[in-house]
Amino acid sequence: MNKLQEELQELLPLEQLEEMSGEEVVGSVAMDLYRAEFATIRESGQELPQVLRDIILIIDLDTELSMN
Repeated sequence: MNKLQEELQELLPLEQLEEMSGEEVVGSVAMDLYRAEFATIRESGQELPQVLRDIILIIDLDTELSMN
């Protein structure tokens, strides 16, 4: 398993993902996304599934709006 897959599995464990609502998934990603150990995910861009890229974009937008 490569580093990206390992980080994705840690960020969103598949066994928990099936039981989570959309709001819980976004909240879970938002809580951990900026931690240093998930740097590979943020740098991977087009390698990520579209749904995860959309979640990251929404989180980044919300963070930027909150800071201004």
